[in-house]
Amino acid sequence: MFTTQWQPARTPATRESPMLVLSRHPREQILLGDRILVTVIKIRENKVQLAINAPSLIEVHRQEVSDSILDKRSIPAAVSVEGWSLRPALQPIPTNFGLCLWRFRDESITIGSDILITVVDIQRDKVRLGIQAPIQVSVHRREVYESIQAELQSGIRRYG
Repeated sequence: MFTTQWQPARTPATRESPMLVLSRHPREQILLGDRILVTVIKIRENKVQLAINAPSLIEVHRQEVSDSILDKRSIPAAVSVEGWSLRPALQPIPTNFGLCLWRFRDESITIGSDILITVVDIQRDKVRLGIQAPIQVSVHRREVYESIQAELQSGIRRYG
Protein backbone atom coordinates (compact mmCIF):
# COMPACT_ATOMS: atom_id res chain seq x y z
CA MET A 1 0.00 0.00 0.00
CA PHE A 2 1.31 3.46 -0.86
CA THR A 3 0.88 6.35 1.53
CA THR A 4 1.86 9.99 1.24
CA GLN A 5 3.49 11.39 4.34
CA TRP A 6 4.68 14.89 5.09
CA GLN A 7 8.10 14.66 6.59
CA PRO A 8 11.56 16.18 6.21
CA ALA A 9 13.23 15.11 3.00
CA ARG A 10 15.39 12.06 3.27
CA THR A 11 18.64 12.42 1.45
CA PRO A 12 18.67 10.27 -1.67
CA ALA A 13 21.37 7.66 -1.95
CA THR A 14 24.70 9.34 -2.58
CA ARG A 15 27.78 8.22 -4.40
CA GLU A 16 29.18 7.11 -1.03
CA SER A 17 26.34 4.59 -0.50
CA PRO A 18 26.94 0.94 -1.45
CA MET A 19 26.09 0.27 -5.09
CA LEU A 20 25.01 -2.91 -6.84
CA VAL A 21 26.21 -2.87 -10.47
CA LEU A 22 24.34 -4.95 -13.07
CA SER A 23 25.05 -5.27 -16.81
CA ARG A 24 22.05 -5.14 -19.15
CA HIS A 25 21.56 -5.36 -22.90
CA PRO A 26 18.76 -3.56 -24.80
CA ARG A 27 15.29 -4.87 -23.84
CA GLU A 28 16.61 -6.42 -20.60
CA GLN A 29 15.10 -5.37 -17.29
CA ILE A 30 15.72 -4.88 -13.58
CA LEU A 31 13.02 -5.09 -10.90
CA LEU A 32 13.22 -2.98 -7.75
CA GLY A 33 10.94 -4.49 -5.15
CA ASP A 34 7.92 -5.86 -6.95
CA ARG A 35 6.55 -2.54 -8.20
CA ILE A 36 9.32 -0.75 -10.11
CA LEU A 37 10.62 -1.94 -13.47
CA VAL A 38 13.69 -0.46 -15.20
CA THR A 39 14.11 -1.38 -18.88
CA VAL A 40 17.10 -0.67 -21.13
CA ILE A 41 15.47 0.51 -24.37
CA LYS A 42 18.38 1.63 -26.58
CA ILE A 43 22.13 2.08 -26.43
CA ARG A 44 23.68 4.65 -28.76
CA GLU A 45 27.38 5.47 -28.72
CA ASN A 46 27.76 7.29 -25.40
CA LYS A 47 24.17 7.35 -24.09
CA VAL A 48 21.46 4.93 -23.03
CA GLN A 49 17.67 5.21 -23.02
CA LEU A 50 16.05 3.81 -19.88
CA ALA A 51 12.34 3.32 -19.23
CA ILE A 52 11.10 3.49 -15.65
CA ASN A 53 7.72 2.00 -14.80
CA ALA A 54 6.67 2.86 -11.25
CA PRO A 55 3.41 3.52 -9.40
CA SER A 56 2.17 7.07 -9.95
CA LEU A 57 2.80 8.07 -6.31
CA ILE A 58 6.54 7.45 -6.69
CA GLU A 59 8.39 10.38 -8.23
CA VAL A 60 10.97 9.59 -10.93
CA HIS A 61 13.40 12.33 -11.98
CA ARG A 62 16.76 12.89 -13.60
CA GLN A 63 19.23 13.46 -10.74
CA GLU A 64 19.75 17.14 -11.60
CA VAL A 65 15.98 17.77 -11.55
CA SER A 66 15.59 15.89 -8.26
CA ASP A 67 18.35 17.99 -6.66
CA SER A 68 16.66 21.17 -7.89
CA ILE A 69 13.28 20.08 -6.48
CA LEU A 70 14.80 19.24 -3.08
CA ASP A 71 16.52 22.63 -2.98
CA LYS A 72 13.26 24.50 -3.70
CA ARG A 73 10.91 22.67 -1.31
CA SER A 74 10.34 24.40 1.99
CA ILE A 75 8.22 21.54 3.38
CA PRO A 76 9.30 18.54 1.36
CA ALA A 77 6.86 15.77 0.59
CA ALA A 78 8.15 12.25 0.65
CA VAL A 79 6.37 9.18 -0.56
CA SER A 80 6.94 6.13 1.55
CA VAL A 81 6.26 2.70 0.20
CA GLU A 82 4.82 0.42 2.84
CA GLY A 83 5.03 -3.29 2.48
CA TRP A 84 8.31 -3.63 0.55
CA SER A 85 9.18 -7.23 1.02
CA LEU A 86 12.25 -9.31 0.47
CA ARG A 87 10.14 -11.97 -1.23
CA PRO A 88 8.48 -10.90 -4.46
CA ALA A 89 4.71 -10.72 -4.57
CA LEU A 90 2.92 -13.12 -6.88
CA GLN A 91 1.56 -10.59 -9.35
CA PRO A 92 2.10 -9.72 -13.01
CA ILE A 93 5.07 -7.54 -13.94
CA PRO A 94 4.10 -4.29 -15.69
CA THR A 95 5.00 -4.34 -19.38
CA ASN A 96 4.38 -0.77 -20.58
CA PHE A 97 7.45 1.44 -20.62
CA GLY A 98 6.39 4.39 -18.43
CA LEU A 99 8.86 7.29 -18.33
CA CYS A 100 11.75 7.11 -20.85
CA LEU A 101 14.95 9.08 -20.21
CA TRP A 102 18.27 9.32 -22.05
CA ARG A 103 21.32 9.24 -19.76
CA PHE A 104 25.05 9.59 -20.40
CA ARG A 105 27.79 7.88 -18.40
CA ASP A 106 27.87 9.00 -14.74
CA GLU A 107 24.37 10.50 -14.96
CA SER A 108 21.65 9.30 -12.59
CA ILE A 109 17.92 8.88 -12.10
CA THR A 110 16.22 9.11 -8.72
CA ILE A 111 13.20 6.98 -7.93
CA GLY A 112 11.22 8.03 -4.89
CA SER A 113 13.32 9.64 -2.21
CA ASP A 114 15.97 6.98 -1.68
CA ILE A 115 16.68 4.97 -4.85
CA LEU A 116 19.42 6.11 -7.22
CA ILE A 117 20.25 4.50 -10.57
CA THR A 118 23.54 5.60 -12.14
CA VAL A 119 24.91 4.79 -15.59
CA VAL A 120 28.32 3.39 -14.63
CA ASP A 121 29.55 2.36 -18.08
CA ILE A 122 28.26 2.18 -21.66
CA GLN A 123 29.65 -0.31 -24.13
CA ARG A 124 28.61 -1.06 -27.67
CA ASP A 125 25.89 -3.57 -26.80
CA LYS A 126 25.46 -3.32 -23.03
CA VAL A 127 25.23 -0.84 -20.20
CA ARG A 128 26.33 -1.19 -16.59
CA LEU A 129 23.84 0.31 -14.15
CA GLY A 130 24.63 1.04 -10.52
CA ILE A 131 21.68 0.75 -8.14
CA GLN A 132 21.66 2.26 -4.67
CA ALA A 133 18.55 1.40 -2.68
CA PRO A 134 17.54 0.70 0.93
CA ILE A 135 18.33 -2.80 2.10
CA GLN A 136 14.61 -3.71 2.34
CA VAL A 137 14.13 -3.12 -1.42
CA SER A 138 14.96 -6.26 -3.40
CA VAL A 139 16.85 -5.75 -6.67
CA HIS A 140 16.69 -8.49 -9.32
CA ARG A 141 17.41 -8.95 -12.98
CA ARG A 142 14.05 -9.83 -14.53
CA GLU A 143 15.09 -13.38 -15.43
CA VAL A 144 16.07 -14.04 -11.80
CA TYR A 145 12.80 -12.53 -10.57
CA GLU A 146 10.81 -14.82 -12.89
CA SER A 147 12.77 -17.84 -11.64
CA ILE A 148 11.93 -16.89 -8.04
CA GLN A 149 8.26 -16.45 -9.00
CA ALA A 150 8.19 -19.91 -10.64
CA GLU A 151 9.74 -21.47 -7.52
CA LEU A 152 7.23 -19.74 -5.26
CA GLN A 153 4.36 -20.87 -7.49
CA SER A 154 5.53 -24.47 -7.48
CA GLY A 155 5.90 -24.35 -3.68
CA ILE A 156 2.38 -22.99 -3.31
CA ARG A 157 1.00 -25.72 -5.59
CA ARG A 158 2.99 -28.41 -3.78
CA TYR A 159 2.25 -27.30 -0.20
CA GLY A 160 -0.79 -25.02 -0.70
